[in-house]
Amino acid sequence: MSEIDNLYAAVLGLKAPWRVEHVETKLDAGGVHVTVALPTNTRWVCPECSAAAPIHDHQARSWRHLDTCQFHTIVHARVPRLNCPNHGIRQLKVPWAEPGSQFTAMFEALAIDWLRQASVKAVADHVRIGGTRPRASSRVPSGAASRAATWRRRSTWASTRRASRSATRR
Repeated sequence: MSEIDNLYAAVLGLKAPWRVEHVETKLDAGGVHVTVALPTNTRWVCPECSAAAPIHDHQARSWRHLDTCQFHTIVHARVPRLNCPNHGIRQLKVPWAEPGSQFTAMFEALAIDWLRQASVKAVADHVRIGGTRPRASSRVPSGAASRAATWRRRSTWASTRRASRSATRR
């Protein structure tokens, strides 16, 4: 594995059996594409019950990751779908993202932190998601906006409560 592969394996927090297969820089397009892979001929277990489960097929997936310097970073992987004898077809979970997400967990965490301080539109503009579509800000990680809004309400309530308590003690 090259130094750049090792760097992205560390950045993504990859552990065996996952590995960085290829890193491609598309400087003219402003992007870095990291392809992550699993070894072939490996036995897998169902992510729900740990029963032995053969690979049914693979699904090509992509996730937006934190930018590498000013370049968009996209993680690509062919994620196995397993045929569990108890649960049927189940997709293997990836360690860098929540199931069904289009963003890595690190990207979502950063977006949530920023949403605690700014509007959805401001965060979407800053992380450069959405482009020019009318509902661009709707692609902020699902649930992130509502989690941040809840945090903001609780934080505002708590600081207001503390201020009123200290005012009544004087």
